Amino acid sequence: MKSILYSFIILSFCLACKAPSLESVGGTRISIEGKENIKEQTAHTIINRLKPFSTYPDAIQYTIENNILTIEGVGIEDKQSIKEIISRDRMMKVVYAVSPSNYQNIRTYLGDLIEDAAAEKPYKASSMIGLVSEENQKEVEAILESEAFKTQFPAAGQYNYGVKSVNDKKALFIQDSGSPYMDQVMFEKIIGYEDKEKGEGALSLQLKEEYADRIGRLTGNDSTYLLHLFHDEVYISKIINPHITSPSFGMAGAFTPRDVLVHAALWNSKDLDQEIALKTVETVK
Repeated sequence: MKSILYSFIILSFCLACKAPSLESVGGTRISIEGKENIKEQTAHTIINRLKPFSTYPDAIQYTIENNILTIEGVGIEDKQSIKEIISRDRMMKVVYAVSPSNYQNIRTYLGDLIEDAAAEKPYKASSMIGLVSEENQKEVEAILESEAFKTQFPAAGQYNYGVKSVNDKKALFIQDSGSPYMDQVMFEKIIGYEDKEKGEGALSLQLKEEYADRIGRLTGNDSTYLLHLFHDEVYISKIINPHITSPSFGMAGAFTPRDVLVHAALWNSKDLDQEIALKTVETVK
């Protein structure tokens, strides 16, 4: 009996020695600082967000010392994804852009502060208000937030910039203030995957039963652009046709494979209920 017990202990020890660690297989050491002492729930949420990016997800370890969270990111090599997982929230929204009938009037109102866009990619020129240079950005935003602008254009809701620049300038979009919408709380399941043929990322989404009609309400109009927003930035702006009625649908057209992994990891986790900041990301080989 003792020999069996000893054998079991030795086997367990050998397996433990062979378990992947930061020193044995490499990865990243991540340091995160909180305004207050880090909670266990916060640590668990971040670990769950990081797991899709690790080749050894079950080997990720962490320690908490007051307001500092240190993560041994075994098998994680993508620093950019780590930064986005830590710094971005779970916000997503699909909503109408302001009606095209307003575009020219808004462009005229903003005058020389914006430029026309001739390019078709990454956004169609007809889907955006215009391009904003860095030196004009604050002045444009002051106008868009002014009472005079809101009175002149009551249909104009929140403004957003495209996640991708156009000619080194920001693409400006404006939401329709009365539009139906879909946001992150309405989804049952979100899966990110790579379209091997196109080399792009795509999302498979399923609405909860109580929101199943939302996709139909948004795609029933084939003359209005839909803004696909993630973290308050526009990834896709396009007319969807034909009318979609299924609560399960796909979203593609402007994502890299890494984009969809980040989005899915964020949406399929919980919100963080405390303020944190990424301090360091150290590569360990």
